[in-house]
Amino acid sequence: MAGIAKAYNLSFEYVLYELSYKNLIMFSAVLPSYDFDSKDDKKAKEVETFDAGDPANIELIKAFSETYG
Repeated sequence: MAGIAKAYNLSFEYVLYELSYKNLIMFSAVLPSYDFDSKDDKKAKEVETFDAGDPANIELIKAFSETYG
């Protein structure tokens, strides 16, 4: 939560008490993150992502909304 507050210049109180869980997940989904594995000489691991702004991904967005809604 501290990363979201810092990245979007929001107060901790707003993030804790005003944002819904779904919005918190969506805000954090667009923040860059890097997951390095020390065994692979710090190569980034591949993570499944999708573009929520692309109309072709409407089914993935609906599935996400049903899961976390």
